[in-house]
Amino acid sequence: MSLNYSAVASAISSEYNDIKQTPGTPAGDRWMSFYTSTYDSDANNGSFSASSVVMVSNPSLLEFNVSNDTSTVNNWAKSIADYWVSQVTPGSPQNCGAITSVTNDASKIESEIANYLSGLGDIERTPYYEHLFEFIENQVKSIIWTVSESDGSGCSSTYNVSIT
Repeated sequence: MSLNYSAVASAISSEYNDIKQTPGTPAGDRWMSFYTSTYDSDANNGSFSASSVVMVSNPSLLEFNVSNDTSTVNNWAKSIADYWVSQVTPGSPQNCGAITSVTNDASKIESEIANYLSGLGDIERTPYYEHLFEFIENQVKSIIWTVSESDGSGCSSTYNVSIT
């Protein structure tokens, strides 16, 4: 399967509407819990271009501090970048006996996402979040994972992997 920003946005938009119509609900906690689990579930449906990296589930990495100032934008963008920095684990080697390292350049998406979030303002469009998650998905697809392998007997290989 691949990432599906539209389904994530639709689910989160629906939950957001429910929260707005339910007085007395601790809205921030409920929204955060739903957002992190929904986004993590979608991320784990992403496919890599090689089986040498696999997703791990850790929705708590997506949590961020919400305040009434611009730090919320930066906190949210940082949580997404941090999530993708640590979201994979070595899978099956492709060329040699063992994977020796998996690194990525996911930190590069933090500033792009922060800039996008800061430009959103208070514009409400439905489904809420669709353009945001489309933008985030495109940023995630630009991340390159570099996989290094070796077997100790002269075979070594380094190659790049991406997500779809």
